[in-house]
Amino acid sequence: MEIKRTIFNEIINHLSAKEISIIIGPRQVGKTTLMREISKELKEKKQNVLFLNLDIETDKRFFESQELLLRKIKYKCYLYEY
Repeated sequence: MEIKRTIFNEIINHLSAKEISIIIGPRQVGKTTLMREISKELKEKKQNVLFLNLDIETDKRFFESQELLLRKIKYKCYLYEY
């Protein structure tokens, strides 16, 4: 049985804010698992999802500058459909 953490609902509720949120924490505490669950829920609701992981080399480059990150977000949100 999977336990939904309080933070799950807090993040889901925060998504309507016009802000970028970053989930950080020590290794092996469930950050990626949490984000996969949130992504799954949003995709089920037919919402666009951009999942970037700093452990993945190809994702790291988008964090080299604010411009690169914003360009990736705009591209993903406006050009892709699920």
